[in-house]
Amino acid sequence: MTTRGSRWQTEQKRAAGQRVKIRIDRYEIRDAGRGTYEVVVEGHGLHAAVVPPQVTVGGVPVEELRLEPQGRVLRGILRKKPQSRKVVVDYGFARAETT
Repeated sequence: MTTRGSRWQTEQKRAAGQRVKIRIDRYEIRDAGRGTYEVVVEGHGLHAAVVPPQVTVGGVPVEELRLEPQGRVLRGILRKKPQSRKVVVDYGFARAETT
């Protein structure tokens, strides 16, 4: 006999399996000259959505965001030097960040 608690746990496991998953595998920041920096983020699930993701590097928002159709690479420009090397990709419903 199943209990209310065990049914809840089963539902949570099933829901976790259906959530969109994104992952950051690797990233690179290059000096593009004139105080700007080029950012390349490689990972999984980096697709263009109805609303593009909010991407920041060291607290600086990535501008001129370009996502490759396969969902493996994201490119953009930073207008100032990032304060750290932490990268955050936030779709609102899914989020990935470096540690």
